[in-house]
Amino acid sequence: MEKRRERELTVMSRKLAVANQVLQRLSLLDGLTGIPNRRCFDEVLANEWKRAMRSKRPFP
Repeated sequence: MEKRRERELTVMSRKLAVANQVLQRLSLLDGLTGIPNRRCFDEVLANEWKRAMRSKRPFP
């Protein structure tokens, strides 16, 4: 019984991870055009800023 429950939890965890990836992708794209939106821009900007700070290089 315990092993069965553990397998069920593993399957549900994987399904949840996939669903979260889909939602993340949908939240970064405009629903009509499919192009990246402001939220995507903000995330990319923050990541690039952090990279520039870590590498002590100018921001492009």
